[in-house]
Amino acid sequence: MRDEWEKLPLYKKAMEIEKLVEHIVKAVEQTDIEFEKEIQAEMIQRNLEYLRKNAMIIPAKVAGVANDGTIYDLRMENAAIIRKAAR
Repeated sequence: MRDEWEKLPLYKKAMEIEKLVEHIVKAVEQTDIEFEKEIQAEMIQRNLEYLRKNAMIIPAKVAGVANDGTIYDLRMENAAIIRKAAR
């Protein structure tokens, strides 16, 4: 069953996005940015965590709706979560 959703183009793209976000997060974390206020550094860190979290949600939800046996309501709920995470 796992092989089915791993072959889906949407799942593959979600995994690419997750990898891209991880590279972006690492690049930002490794830069030597000088902040005037501590709150600026905290805001950047929270945004990075937000990006990482949402990038991980997308492939999980795509895999959850890939099964034809999944009920329609659950598919639509996952689709809404995917859309929100992608924004």
